[in-house]
Amino acid sequence: MNVLGCLHLQKECTSSSEVMCCEFNKDGTMVATGLSNGLIQVFHSTTGNLLYQLGDDTMPRYPVVSLRFKRDDDDNSVKNILLATYASGTVCHWHVSTQTCISKIRESRQTLAVAFAPDCSTFTTAGTDRRLLVYDEVTLQLQATLEASINTQVMDGHASRVFSLKYHPTDPKLLISGGWDDTVQFWDTREKHSIRKISGPHICGDAMDIEPTTCRIATGSWRKENNIQIWDFDTCKLIKTVYSELLDSRLYGISWVHKDTLLVGGSQRNVVQVINTEYDAVHGEINHLSNGVYDVAYNPSSRCAAIATGNSLILASVGKEKVFITQFSE
Repeated sequence: MNVLGCLHLQKECTSSSEVMCCEFNKDGTMVATGLSNGLIQVFHSTTGNLLYQLGDDTMPRYPVVSLRFKRDDDDNSVKNILLATYASGTVCHWHVSTQTCISKIRESRQTLAVAFAPDCSTFTTAGTDRRLLVYDEVTLQLQATLEASINTQVMDGHASRVFSLKYHPTDPKLLISGGWDDTVQFWDTREKHSIRKISGPHICGDAMDIEPTTCRIATGSWRKENNIQIWDFDTCKLIKTVYSELLDSRLYGISWVHKDTLLVGGSQRNVVQVINTEYDAVHGEINHLSNGVYDVAYNPSSRCAAIATGNSLILASVGKEKVFITQFSE
């Protein structure tokens, strides 16, 4: 493993099973990983020490495929809540500090993605049946089912499995979804069918993100060409296809670091890069990884990146230096 440019290795945490996904809490002090054996491990993001392990005999031993921490903004709310989805269709709220599953929903599908609304009033799940299910966060009651219409002349929903969900940064009624059908669908939770779409991105992991200040959407596609693209949220127009030496990599994860900087990772090359989208400049890179990268996450408070690869979680700080790495090291 080579670590180059603005990325600085902090810790490599090894697990007993493949790391499928990773997620920081809001202040960046903890990072959770979902494993293929059904366990969730929570590490200290600086020291790499294992803090908590979530999973018991009542939980299915199916892969944990998506994780989201709930915001702790309300002084009266229970802190350290982690929402997890499993390939079995189980959706679980974990209280991390006590390592307790405090609620459980069982869906009749493989549930592959989950997201909290920005005000945490609702959360949405998606998976193999092409539908988005919107739940009330307090009552856990199903509020809405979002799906395509029966009209074959329009594509106002998904035609295949969905791997990624992202809410608008400030509007709890708006969200986007992406998956195998080469579309990013835009939803208003008050409408049953999608309100518009982007055609093109082939999403196979948590490979969409919305930049909070500009609302630009970044997509990472599982293909060798045009795999990093930036779109306008309001118009769905393509702003830019980003050039990178990852052009021949199939991407599983993407995350905004700054309004002009992305953290991306995938398979084929088995590499992670920090890319300046304005100049197509690679400022940081971790290469020579033994396995593909299944997920990436970034926390702006701690300026820390998390990389899920093989049985490892790699933690790296993201520096401000503008080093230009001109060539991928074979």
